[in-house]
Amino acid sequence: MPTGFTQALKEAARAAENLKAEQLEAYFADLVESHSWSTVKIDRLGLQNFWKFVLQKEWSG
Repeated sequence: MPTGFTQALKEAARAAENLKAEQLEAYFADLVESHSWSTVKIDRLGLQNFWKFVLQKEWSG
């Protein structure tokens, strides 16, 4: 039986697989306007690692 954390990761993976480049661009454009640059970098790195190590997809960005 999956834990709440495991289930959350599976749901996040399904959602991430359907992301479009335009959606990510809009997200980060809004983030730049409302948060510090260091927060933007941390979010980007977190997404990149999730993409590479959880989804096991090549990151091209």
